Amino acid sequence: PVLVKGPLASMGVGLHLARDEEELKPAWEAARAKVAEGPLVVERRIDRARDIEVLVAADSHGEESAFTECETSIVSEGRGLLRECPSPELVFRTDGEALREMMYDLAIRLTRQLAHIGVLGVRMLVDPDGRIYVRGARLGLPNLHGAPEMVTQLDLVELQLRLASGEPVPDEVRQLQPSGHAVTVQVLAEEDAQRRESVEVLRFPSLPQRTTRVEPSVAEGTNVPPDDWPRLAKITCFAPIRHQSILTLDRVLAATQAPPMKTNVPTLRRVLIHEGFRAGQYDCDLVDALMAEQEKPKPAPESKPKPRSRSRSRSKPKR
Repeated sequence: PVLVKGPLASMGVGLHLARDEEELKPAWEAARAKVAEGPLVVERRIDRARDIEVLVAADSHGEESAFTECETSIVSEGRGLLRECPSPELVFRTDGEALREMMYDLAIRLTRQLAHIGVLGVRMLVDPDGRIYVRGARLGLPNLHGAPEMVTQLDLVELQLRLASGEPVPDEVRQLQPSGHAVTVQVLAEEDAQRRESVEVLRFPSLPQRTTRVEPSVAEGTNVPPDDWPRLAKITCFAPIRHQSILTLDRVLAATQAPPMKTNVPTLRRVLIHEGFRAGQYDCDLVDALMAEQEKPKPAPESKPKPRSRSRSRSKPKR
């Protein structure tokens, strides 16, 4: 199986699966319909893969340092919905620490070959057997950088500016010891919602800023900016342990409202309560599996025959 995608596949544009030769042409035509110009990429499809991004800081003095990683396996139509830091795959695997060292080494070598200065995200796929496939590199800050900031206690925007101005990689980055766990989600408007609709009320629960970060993309009573569509907000929750951060995030999402728009909050909450996600045992197909399960028609309940009513009248005894 292969994936046919366009250059904006990470934004959910032009990503189609072909499981055999018969499906290749329809997948190519469907991708081309969304991507009118430019090249299309055919990429090998890795079943049950985990998508992990390693963040690297590189300066103009020839020094590179990989300082943390994020799990980005929760995707829908090529668009990332949820990001965890650190990756539960590397935390719960018995060989997770050895795998992390290999991935960090690969990320540093790739950054050195690119001669990039600043923050760089190297994306990799990891299959169930521990094989690593380098998927690509993302220049600059990741879109959802709230989770790595809360775990590392680094201001990644400041770090990017310091590296770009010629400063060396700071000591706090080279000697970094991340602690805790953070989860970031994107609250998105449904695709069928009209962009001209404005958000009447955007409500979030009031929680301590040291554990919860809410970054709305739209103000109350205004339209979502075209360059940020369909994102309404980014929400990040931090806790000393993963389970507690997930519970806090679910609590925040339960109280999040953005009428009259329909959002992906129900989908995000279904992911958070999924037993595979809670155990850290999931892959890039989790959201698609949940959506397919939701679309299945529910079987009609079987009609049970009504029980016969017993007559309580007694026959008179014969004399």
